[in-house]
Amino acid sequence: YCFQQMGVSLPHSATSQWQSGAGQKITSTSGLQSGDLVFFCDPSRSKGKACSHAGIYIGGGQFIHASTNTYTVKIDSMNSGHYDRVFVYARRIL
Repeated sequence: YCFQQMGVSLPHSATSQWQSGAGQKITSTSGLQSGDLVFFCDPSRSKGKACSHAGIYIGGGQFIHASTNTYTVKIDSMNSGHYDRVFVYARRIL
Protein backbone atom coordinates (compact mmCIF):
# COMPACT_ATOMS: atom_id res chain seq x y z
CA TYR A 1 0.00 0.00 0.00
CA CYS A 2 2.77 2.46 0.95
CA PHE A 3 4.67 1.99 -2.30
CA GLN A 4 1.46 2.14 -4.32
CA GLN A 5 0.86 5.62 -2.87
CA MET A 6 4.20 6.61 -4.40
CA GLY A 7 3.24 5.18 -7.81
CA VAL A 8 5.29 2.00 -7.42
CA SER A 9 3.67 -1.35 -8.16
CA LEU A 10 5.09 -4.35 -6.31
CA PRO A 11 4.05 -8.00 -6.28
CA HIS A 12 1.90 -9.07 -3.31
CA SER A 13 3.97 -11.72 -1.52
CA ALA A 14 7.27 -11.22 0.28
CA THR A 15 8.92 -13.86 -1.90
CA SER A 16 7.65 -12.23 -5.11
CA GLN A 17 8.94 -8.84 -3.97
CA TRP A 18 12.28 -10.39 -3.01
CA GLN A 19 12.62 -12.14 -6.37
CA SER A 20 11.38 -9.20 -8.47
CA GLY A 21 14.84 -7.71 -8.84
CA ALA A 22 13.38 -4.22 -8.38
CA GLY A 23 15.65 -1.57 -6.93
CA GLN A 24 19.10 -1.81 -5.40
CA LYS A 25 20.03 -4.86 -3.32
CA ILE A 26 21.40 -4.09 0.15
CA THR A 27 23.08 -6.96 1.96
CA SER A 28 23.92 -5.37 5.31
CA THR A 29 21.65 -3.80 7.91
CA SER A 30 24.28 -1.08 8.36
CA GLY A 31 23.48 0.21 4.87
CA LEU A 32 19.72 0.57 5.37
CA GLN A 33 17.81 3.80 4.77
CA SER A 34 14.25 4.68 5.69
CA GLY A 35 11.85 3.26 3.10
CA ASP A 36 13.96 0.22 2.19
CA LEU A 37 12.09 -3.07 1.96
CA VAL A 38 13.60 -5.59 4.38
CA PHE A 39 13.26 -9.34 3.85
CA PHE A 40 13.48 -12.23 6.28
CA CYS A 41 13.55 -16.00 5.93
CA ASP A 42 12.68 -18.10 8.95
CA PRO A 43 13.20 -21.71 7.84
CA SER A 44 10.55 -22.89 10.32
CA ARG A 45 7.94 -20.69 8.58
CA SER A 46 9.12 -20.36 4.98
CA LYS A 47 7.76 -23.71 3.68
CA GLY A 48 10.65 -23.80 1.21
CA LYS A 49 10.14 -20.23 -0.03
CA ALA A 50 13.13 -17.94 -0.46
CA CYS A 51 11.63 -15.40 1.90
CA SER A 52 8.98 -15.69 4.59
CA HIS A 53 8.36 -12.10 5.71
CA ALA A 54 8.91 -8.48 4.65
CA GLY A 55 8.67 -5.04 6.16
CA ILE A 56 9.71 -1.44 5.58
CA TYR A 57 12.74 0.00 7.35
CA ILE A 58 11.82 3.21 9.19
CA GLY A 59 15.23 4.20 10.55
CA GLY A 60 16.86 3.95 13.94
CA GLY A 61 17.29 0.19 13.58
CA GLN A 62 13.54 -0.38 13.35
CA PHE A 63 11.08 -1.61 10.74
CA ILE A 64 7.30 -1.66 10.39
CA HIS A 65 5.50 -4.82 9.34
CA ALA A 66 2.27 -6.77 9.53
CA SER A 67 2.91 -9.23 12.33
CA THR A 68 1.87 -12.79 11.56
CA ASN A 69 1.83 -13.53 15.31
CA THR A 70 -0.51 -10.76 16.45
CA TYR A 71 -2.24 -9.90 13.15
CA THR A 72 -1.47 -6.23 13.71
CA VAL A 73 0.88 -3.68 12.19
CA LYS A 74 3.82 -3.22 14.52
CA ILE A 75 7.30 -1.82 14.80
CA ASP A 76 10.19 -4.09 15.73
CA SER A 77 13.94 -3.82 16.02
CA MET A 78 16.12 -5.15 13.21
CA ASN A 79 18.61 -6.04 15.93
CA SER A 80 16.31 -8.26 17.98
CA GLY A 81 17.53 -11.83 18.23
CA HIS A 82 14.88 -13.24 15.91
CA TYR A 83 14.93 -10.64 13.13
CA ASP A 84 18.70 -10.26 13.25
CA ARG A 85 19.07 -14.03 12.73
CA VAL A 86 16.60 -14.32 9.83
CA PHE A 87 17.44 -11.13 7.87
CA VAL A 88 18.12 -12.00 4.20
CA TYR A 89 18.68 -8.60 2.60
CA ALA A 90 16.89 -5.40 1.62
CA ARG A 91 15.89 -3.59 -1.54
CA ARG A 92 15.96 0.17 -2.06
CA ILE A 93 13.06 0.78 -4.42
CA LEU A 94 12.81 4.59 -4.34
